[in-house]
Amino acid sequence: MIITGVGSRETPEHICKLFAELGAEAREREWWIRSGHAEGADYAFEEGAKDHCIVYLPWDGFNRDKPILGIGRSQPLRDEVLKIVYKHEAYAKGLSDGVKRIKSRNVYQVLGEDLQSPSDLVVCWTPYGEVEGGTGLAIKIAKAHNIPVINVGDEETEKNFDSILRNIVSNAEV
Repeated sequence: MIITGVGSRETPEHICKLFAELGAEAREREWWIRSGHAEGADYAFEEGAKDHCIVYLPWDGFNRDKPILGIGRSQPLRDEVLKIVYKHEAYAKGLSDGVKRIKSRNVYQVLGEDLQSPSDLVVCWTPYGEVEGGTGLAIKIAKAHNIPVINVGDEETEKNFDSILRNIVSNAEV
């Protein structure tokens, strides 16, 4: 199983703890986490999954104050990746190359380096469950590829996260 683990840099600490636990569970089960090395949710998944986390970096040295705990992958800007970004967020055409790289990272997190290896699930946190920022782009890409999304920023989902995780684990074992 491959899980994209992303979220806002402002993800609450108690949610980061849950995400680190999910990352550790993934490592124990030999599943993979894909994340982006940003503060908050991304790094929590990375802390839990460690060597079972593919860490997509927009450039070498990104978020350098945090050690890369998984397998770091720095990706160049690629036309086929930017095409996916622009499909979901046309305004991104006018952004700097640095921001385009950050947005491209979300494409890799959901679809893999070859863009043909989609994650089985996206687990994330955004404020109030909104589809916004880089995590919002990951959600849009996932939905376009029929990948289930669990956004723990939604109050109801947060309350039921333990049972949702048990369900994920039991379904993955079938």
